[in-house]
Amino acid sequence: MPAMLWIQVLLILVGLCLGVWGLLRLLETMRLNVSDEERRHLQAVRWRYVLLMGLGDTLVVFGIVLIILYPQAWREAFRPAEWRDPERIERLRQQEFPEPTGQAQATDSAWPGWLGPNRNGISPERGLLESWPEAGLKERERWRVPIGSGYSSPIVVAGRVYVMDYRKPHERLVCFDAATGQLLGECSWRVEYRDVDTRWGGDYGPRATPVAAGKLVYAFGADGDLVCCELEPRSGQLPVVWRKQLPKLFPPELPGTWWGWSISPLVAGDLLIVIPGSPKGAVVAFDRITGEVRWKALADKPAYSSPVLAKMPVAPEREQVIVLTAVQLAGLDKQTGEVLWTFPWTTQYDCNIATPIVSGNYVFISTDYGAGSALVEITRQADGQLRAEPVYQTRNYQNHFATSVLVGDRLYGFHGNTPAVLTCLDFRTGQTIWNARREVDKGCLLYADGRLIVFTENGELVLVEPTKDSYVIRGRYRVFPDSRSTWAMPALADGRLFVRDDRELVCLDLRR
Repeated sequence: MPAMLWIQVLLILVGLCLGVWGLLRLLETMRLNVSDEERRHLQAVRWRYVLLMGLGDTLVVFGIVLIILYPQAWREAFRPAEWRDPERIERLRQQEFPEPTGQAQATDSAWPGWLGPNRNGISPERGLLESWPEAGLKERERWRVPIGSGYSSPIVVAGRVYVMDYRKPHERLVCFDAATGQLLGECSWRVEYRDVDTRWGGDYGPRATPVAAGKLVYAFGADGDLVCCELEPRSGQLPVVWRKQLPKLFPPELPGTWWGWSISPLVAGDLLIVIPGSPKGAVVAFDRITGEVRWKALADKPAYSSPVLAKMPVAPEREQVIVLTAVQLAGLDKQTGEVLWTFPWTTQYDCNIATPIVSGNYVFISTDYGAGSALVEITRQADGQLRAEPVYQTRNYQNHFATSVLVGDRLYGFHGNTPAVLTCLDFRTGQTIWNARREVDKGCLLYADGRLIVFTENGELVLVEPTKDSYVIRGRYRVFPDSRSTWAMPALADGRLFVRDDRELVCLDLRR
């Protein structure tokens, strides 16, 4: 049950109890069959019970006001666990969902940004190990190097690995040789984490994944620093091209509990798109070469979900930036930032974290904290405007921090928070096909060469082969036996898997 609903109910119940109790005690003071002395005593204390009734009434009124101001809590409480539009689902059943071909926008030896070359968690790699040795992958380790803390995933470009970390009081963008692990260069900047809620591990370091395009690489820190560097290291440094401190340019309206900026930047042609979450611009597009602002859109609070680029059959003439803010899913025109359509979506603590998944005219979103998942269809109305309408919603599939992967018409991801269960969901209907129970711990995953590579929060890698109705575990390896912070998604490039925790970055060779 949402926290706001508990507060509203508690205020009304406490108010009613105080009011009834005060009324009963007040009636006792009005008894007639008492002595004069006792009557004077009762009259002297009567005001206490009047105040008690007044306090109770005030709490009830305050609770009712909160219901009026925040009705979403009641709607969520009484919303069914699952809801489906039969007509839209039937139309969706008629559509083909081809298996991924692995065609990437970059070479097969690159993993240039969040969720890989196509920003969907699918790798074009082939020729990987079909199963792992029972002894694990120790013999497959090519190198280990020390790094600082952080949840930022590594990227791989031009034979180099880039990753962000935190070595107090600096965040860094660090570059290593992908083959040897040799440190090639770095760029650092001082951070304060003033707005980050450290009660929940807010000082663990950067969360966003850098992105590379052309000769530049972009990093977005947990303190709101957006840094553009040259891709090529020089004299042990990654030269800074431009830098923006977004909280100063776009002061955000932060949630009550804030874990820092976690949005992985999106390169869209000559634009770099981020979500600072400010009334002055919730979504901002910069010229990726000069750093100049090209457009701003919306005025929402920030969440933690990263934007994606999409071209939908319903609007082939307009490339869209799909964003999930703290309050809504929205489609924006890539060139101008014009809002093309919106779909309301809120959670407790403004925790929209997983990245939207786009397939054709459909967008899938999933969040934890009671919200669940929704498949949204984008249609064109008679007046030419685009509209977002739900195909289904379900609370039986809730992604906490990790984004699901869509393979054909199957979604693979983790349902729940603690514990979380590896689950296969039918993309067309939102119904569960199978789950791995407790055989695979909570984590994140990518899809490569017909299998899922899962990286758990306990530092274990698990190779899972999905079948039509179930799954087969093809290998396990605990790469970080004593790790406490392994929420960063791995990167896969040139047959090598790069994984990190809060202390080390490791390269594993997965080629046959």
